[in-house]
Amino acid sequence: MIRARALVASVLLAALTTPQTAIAPSAAAAPSAAQTTVAPAAAAAPVLRKFVAYGDKAVWTPKGSRLFLSFEGRRGDLVTTGRFARLFSRGRAVRPAWEDSDLFRLPRDGRFTFRVPANRFGRQRVGLVKARVHRLAVDGRALRTSNRRGHIDLAAIRLRRGDRVTVDSGRYEQRVYLPDGTSCVGYGEPLLLRPGHDIRVANDVSAVCDEALPGRTLVRVRTGRRVTAARAVEVAAQPDGAPVTISAERRALREVVLTFDGTADDLVYTEDVAGARLSDSNSALDRWGATNPGLLSHTDSVSESFVLRTSGATEISTMTDAVGGARTATVRLRKGVRVADLVTDGPTLDISLDGSGTRLYAFATGTGRRLESTSQDLGADEGWSVELGPRSPWTCGQEPGGPLGCGDNGFARVSATVPVATSYFFLREPVAVALPAPGATGTVSLRLVTPSP
Repeated sequence: MIRARALVASVLLAALTTPQTAIAPSAAAAPSAAQTTVAPAAAAAPVLRKFVAYGDKAVWTPKGSRLFLSFEGRRGDLVTTGRFARLFSRGRAVRPAWEDSDLFRLPRDGRFTFRVPANRFGRQRVGLVKARVHRLAVDGRALRTSNRRGHIDLAAIRLRRGDRVTVDSGRYEQRVYLPDGTSCVGYGEPLLLRPGHDIRVANDVSAVCDEALPGRTLVRVRTGRRVTAARAVEVAAQPDGAPVTISAERRALREVVLTFDGTADDLVYTEDVAGARLSDSNSALDRWGATNPGLLSHTDSVSESFVLRTSGATEISTMTDAVGGARTATVRLRKGVRVADLVTDGPTLDISLDGSGTRLYAFATGTGRRLESTSQDLGADEGWSVELGPRSPWTCGQEPGGPLGCGDNGFARVSATVPVATSYFFLREPVAVALPAPGATGTVSLRLVTPSP
């Protein structure tokens, strides 16, 4: 009995002398900041496993399901699913063939598996796609591929230093795979490749990708369409000098470059003289320099006008597919005639048309929006128009005034049938260009005004 009481006493004493951590009732219900809670692991998305071959139909995966798409391939095959996916071989990931690309080059013969993540918003369509690579010689025969399910086409082009190559890929989305293992995606057409310079498209004045490189370059092309690669034709010309003739061995969409010594503030443009029509809306001034598009949005019946920013070596670049073989184009580089300045809310500016068809231009001062015109001694069949716009369209000033943030892109056009035009945007460094038809004689009077609020 004494031993039992002593045992109980020792137990009670141990309980009283052992350090304890007090837990408040509220702390028992919720963990404190110092405590760590582990949420239960989310259940992995279910996996749909499919085995396919080149040319098979695409697979539909249910909403929320991953896809393991297996196939047999040969070393060197270029494959993709056209969407984000990782490729595995024997449990190890295969790196894309180019950076920022969804194309993979198979490192060996055997079985491979694309692992496609789940789409929790809906089902997705995934197909195995093999890329076919075709040699496309610059200034050589055109490439035309045939449609085949589960296949896409790439053109392999060998670029040399000094080349200026136009690639008519048939696609608006341009995918380019470069010799250094990088790739890029741009939008526009046609594609312009010039080693050592940014990759561009003819219908956009900005670069779409980093610089092109000499060597073997691959370009995605549109299956079933005629595809060409052609070097630029460069011809020296002088404003108001003798006409020059443009020729090429093969007919293909290509860049034509007129080089000349220019003078700052001159207005220049091309004039078709004979043969194929050269001028088009994709012309640019110094395309790889301080690039500017055409001065104004002319109609298809006339070529673009350009006001030179600086003096010295200058070029006008345009695109044509009408030259090749026996078909040539003879053009003349023209220079406009500058008249007095057009002052906003100032006196009327009279422009005399002498029947030669030469373009006349005036720099405007101030900030205006409405262009008003009257004409004298011009018959109904004597065509003319005047266009007013900024020197460098498609750029946004530091204080844009329009809803799109590009308030410097104002434009107004008047003619015999539309004597008054108001620009939606204000005008910055505007230039007025008169476009008289050959034979038109008389006077066009202009006023640029700031409309009343």
